[in-house]
Amino acid sequence: MLLEKCGIYYILVFSLENIKKEELEMIARIGDFAKKLIIYRNNLLTAMTFFIYGTFAVSGLLVGFGIFENWIYALMLLVIFCIIGTFLIVKAEILLKESFHILRIEYNFKGPSYEGLRWILFFSAPFSIGYSLLSIIEVDIKIKTYLAGICWYPCLGVSLILSDIFIMSYYIRNKIITTHFHGIAGIAILITTPFVIIYGFSVGLDTVSILATGLMLIIYAFTAVYAWLSAEKIFAG
Repeated sequence: MLLEKCGIYYILVFSLENIKKEELEMIARIGDFAKKLIIYRNNLLTAMTFFIYGTFAVSGLLVGFGIFENWIYALMLLVIFCIIGTFLIVKAEILLKESFHILRIEYNFKGPSYEGLRWILFFSAPFSIGYSLLSIIEVDIKIKTYLAGICWYPCLGVSLILSDIFIMSYYIRNKIITTHFHGIAGIAILITTPFVIIYGFSVGLDTVSILATGLMLIIYAFTAVYAWLSAEKIFAG
């Protein structure tokens, strides 16, 4: 009787151990899938961000110049369009978090402290400093007007690099996003800035503004596609 009980106990323990191993393996697979899904989601949101801001920025410039025939007013409309784009990005962020909640995936990761203020600072300070320096430079009014029309381009590059260093690098270190998408876009903009400035002196403000806007859109599009392809590769590994 004692041997029979011991045999049953051994069978039960052995079965429980097997079940536990299977469950642990399943939990590990689910955990790995959830982690990849979070990274996929953040890469996808990054791609969406570049597509939305690129489209809205160009739309703001073209609509503004089409209505006012003045690049200064067009830049003001660009800012308004980018604010609208920001609300769309925030809405997308909320929807993605809701989908995670439906899938019962915990997403409690918190970004760097004061992240919202950092975004505002890094996408306002370079423009404020750039245009403030431009206002105190004593040059011919035509040259100053020309520089005012394209100053936004290098300022945007600086903003993207700063946001990559002080915000997105936090996500990269914690493996929440795959690579430095903002930094890549910012460096590409700064590399093409000398060409824009030099070429602009020979063609005029209107043409060079269109050139800078087109280059920005191309850089944003390539960065967005790169972020999207990086997201798709996550589940392949």
